[in-house]
Amino acid sequence: MARILVAEQHPQARRFLLGVLEFGGHHVVEAANGERALMAIGFGRIDVVLAELRLPGLTGASLVRAAARFDETLPCLVLCGFGDLSAIDEALEAGAIGIVPKPATARQVLCCVARADERRLLARAVAPQRRELRGVTSPWRVSEPTRC
Repeated sequence: MARILVAEQHPQARRFLLGVLEFGGHHVVEAANGERALMAIGFGRIDVVLAELRLPGLTGASLVRAAARFDETLPCLVLCGFGDLSAIDEALEAGAIGIVPKPATARQVLCCVARADERRLLARAVAPQRRELRGVTSPWRVSEPTRC
């Protein structure tokens, strides 16, 4: 299956996610803070990032932005409660493809990770064509999309 990076500062939550993902057949790499998570992305082949929004050091949104610099097809999911809508919005604007609720059930975690991994496979399949089109379409762009 996929190689999942779990970036979570709370040991109990990290153990829960580790157990769920390993039960689902995934290989899991753990990180307790944003800097270690970024090192894991840089050093190893990671298929999906599952990062807590409020990581110590490098925040979840910052980690998502940095991960895109390593690999633009790397899907990032953010773990968070729904109390901080501005932080969720920031993570989605940074490039996160989804939100995993905190606390999450095992089923929610496995479903979100499965969707993210499917998205990674599709993105990597079309990446060469996308690179070719960038040179053709970028001069035609009138303006950047605006936020509603």
